[in-house]
Order: sequence, then structure tokens, then C-alpha cells
Amino acid sequence: MTKQAPHGFPLLPLLDAGIPAVLLKLLQQEGVPTEPLTVGEARGTFVLFDSRRNRFPSGLTTGQIAIDVAAVCASEPALVWLEKHPGRSIRKLWQVGPWQAGEEVAVVDRRQLRERVVSELRAAIEAAGGVWMRTAAYPAPYQTAANFRFDHDAYVASDFDAVLEAIAGYEAMTSHFVCASTHEAYPETLARLRGLDVGSHGFRHHTYRTRRENVTNIAFGIARLVHHGLNPGGFAAPLGRYNVDLAAAVAELGISHTSEFAAAYDDLPFFAAVGDVVQLPIHPVCLGIVLEAAVAADDSELGRRAAEATAEHFIAVASEKHAAGLPIFLYGHPDGRLGRHPEILRRTLAAIDSLPQVWKVTLSEFQRWWRARAAAKWQLYRTTAGYEIRSVVTSPGYATAIEWTTTAGKAKFALSESGRTTIPIRPEFAPHMGVDRALPVGECPSRGVRSSLKRYLDWEFETPLDEIDTHEWRGWMKRTLRQIRRRPPRTTGAAR
Repeated sequence: MTKQAPHGFPLLPLLDAGIPAVLLKLLQQEGVPTEPLTVGEARGTFVLFDSRRNRFPSGLTTGQIAIDVAAVCASEPALVWLEKHPGRSIRKLWQVGPWQAGEEVAVVDRRQLRERVVSELRAAIEAAGGVWMRTAAYPAPYQTAANFRFDHDAYVASDFDAVLEAIAGYEAMTSHFVCASTHEAYPETLARLRGLDVGSHGFRHHTYRTRRENVTNIAFGIARLVHHGLNPGGFAAPLGRYNVDLAAAVAELGISHTSEFAAAYDDLPFFAAVGDVVQLPIHPVCLGIVLEAAVAADDSELGRRAAEATAEHFIAVASEKHAAGLPIFLYGHPDGRLGRHPEILRRTLAAIDSLPQVWKVTLSEFQRWWRARAAAKWQLYRTTAGYEIRSVVTSPGYATAIEWTTTAGKAKFALSESGRTTIPIRPEFAPHMGVDRALPVGECPSRGVRSSLKRYLDWEFETPLDEIDTHEWRGWMKRTLRQIRRRPPRTTGAAR
């Protein structure tokens, strides 16, 4: 029989008595209110602690219930991996039509990890007499949010024109991340992006291994876009790469939001471990990797089939994410890809537009909402008739909603402007829905020692030779090897 928690204390927020930081981050991402335990101040019923790190929390008031998270953490080694190895990536495969398209993404599927951890903690809280409620991931009355992100790697006039024509009428749900080095020679093109949601894709199309190089590349890329009358608000790393030095560089530059699938994919947004930066995960499949899988770069028929399969994949993923309440954040590239097959955009955007209760939003606006969501403060009390939410701070500028989640499903309630919201004890729960199309179907085999060495040396040709940073030995080695490689071969029999 389920225990009954005391009536006098709020069932939420949960009180943190020293749980692992990565677990606390997942709870904050989930939207479950948490506060640090202050001994002597009874502000909540349930106190979370980790017996592997700390003793049973002392000074608890009669009626407070301690929940040990040690078993949950021990059953999820990925929690430790996530904390110790941020940015580690691996190539995974997605089924798109008859092809398996590969992309380099985070080793840990953060969404599935979060859902497993939340399920275990929810069961422990419910068994102790509590309920699991969270601040909804979207403002009321929306069920999900949708955005199509464009990474403008290179400039091809006809492709750029085709993309802007295809998104006409849907601009409010697009975001454009521009590589400055490939676009600044076309100021009239950049002028056409004014008024749209624009972010930086770096000056050069490369994600570096050091903080110093990333700061230089990102800052200069932003400066060049500003010079051309744009106001870039976020950053998306070239190739979706992510590492701790990139995170440090983004935080140092005060960038509000970023998006890299080597950090996370197909998940709710979250605050990065470094700085006040919102990470916005997207679905990592794009037309480019499907074309690669189809070997279609120079075959118009295969290209058409790959484009059709990509559109069907996007529409299926969007439908599943809508049903599951996950963000519909898709992406692609204008140059040589979407610009050649703009019908993908027309079909996908129209399909999303037909779904009910979808917030069509830019990534800049969504990160503002995510900050407002994080600022919301509320308490949950049990009453004789059900439950009551007492709002301390709502999300300014947005209609905040609360979701109650159980094994059976979830129910959603908009917060009352009065600051007190009554929730019935037995609401109608909508069943949980899966997102099978968004899941990878396997992993790519290792690329071997040569590829690993190139990654370790940060091997690339984007950076001009005389601009390679040699403050650390890998940069020196890269420049030396590049110098050797560019030398003409020695003529046979030449004088020594």
C-alpha cells in the first residue's frame, strides 16, 4: 500500500542533500523543482541523498522522508560517463528509406538515460507517498515546439535562393547559422537574412581542440556577421562537434545558446556544465548524410530517391515527436543539398504546420523560454480534494503549465494567475508515446588508427597555414605536417 506523506510539508520541491551534479542536472532538465537542503528549514517532504558519498542526512524534521539515490546511480553507469567524458562521440546509424545514414553524435543517448533515471526516481517517490510533477517543457497550450535549423556552410547562389523561397511563410520557425568566411564576400546575400533568426557557424568551418582557437574562430565569425548588419544570437559548431574547450570558449564569449549533436541529440534542452549556456539538441539526420549513404552526389535519380526518403523520415520523426511531446528540431544545409531538393522543406514544414498545438519558434526564442522555465518556482501540496500548486515565481512572459507524470501517462495543467492551482486527485492521463524513427539502429565500425590520429592532431585544411595556433604541441605538429604535405615531391636524380 502506498504511504501517505505528511500534509504539512510540500511534496515538491525535492530537497538536494548532496546528490551527484549530473543527476541534479537531469532533474533540472526534466523540470522537477529542486532546492538545496537547509537543515532546520522544513521546505519539503522528500530529501534526496547518495549513501555512497554522504551519510544519512542529519537534522531532518519529523515527517521528512529521505530517498537514497545510490541504487539509481549504480544502475546507470552512463551517469558517470556523462559526467567524466562530456563531448565523447561515436558514429551511429539511422534507417532512412533503404539506406543507413551515419552521423557522429554523443556516445550517451541523454534522452533515454534521463527517461530511465526519472522512471526509477519517480517510482521511489510514489512509493513514499509523493507524486511526480514538473514544469512543462513548453508554454501553455503547446504540446511541442518546432524549428528547422539551417547550417550555411558554403554559399551557392541558386541553392540559397531556393531555400529562402521554400521557407516563405515559415520563417518564424527557422534559424540560420552562418559560416562567415564563406559568406562575407556576398553582402547582398547576408542582407537577405536580416530579420531572421541568425547565429554563428564560426568564421572558419572547423571546431577546434583548444579554447584559445575556438574563441578566436567564434568571436571573429560573430564580428564579421555584425559588420554586415546581422545580430547573431547563438552558435552551432561545425560538423556538430563538441568538447570541453569549445564549451569553455562559448561560455567565455557570453553566447546564449548552442547546438551540437556530439553533446546531445533528440532530447530536451539543458544548461551546459560550463557557464550560462543553453544546449539545444536537434535530430542529427540531414539530407547530406543520406546522400552519402546513397552514393548520390552525382546521380540525379539516386539523389531524388534520397531526397524523398529524407522528407518521409523528417515527417515521420516530426509526427512521433509531436505525440511524445519532444521538440521537433530538424536541420540541414542549403548548399548542394536542400537547395537542390527544396521539396523536402516544403513537405516537411507543411506537415509540421498541420499538427495541432505546435509552437513554431526560432531557437533564440526557445532558449529565452527555457531560461524563463528554469526561473519558475512553485510548491506542491496535498489537499483533501487532491493537490494544490502554489506559484512563487512563474515564467515571465509565458503561460506556464505543469505536467503530472505516472506510469500510465501524463496530464497537463496551466498555472492559475491567482498563484494557486487546484489539481484533481484522478485526472485523465494521456498515454506515453515512443519515438522509434528518431532512434539510431546501430553504430558504425571504428575508423581505425589513422582516423583517430587525425582527430587527435585536429587535422584539417580550413585554417590557413600561417594562422595555425602553435601555442601547444599539437598545433605545432599540425602546421609542420601541413608544410611537409604542401611541398612539391623531390625530382629523381636532383642534386643533394
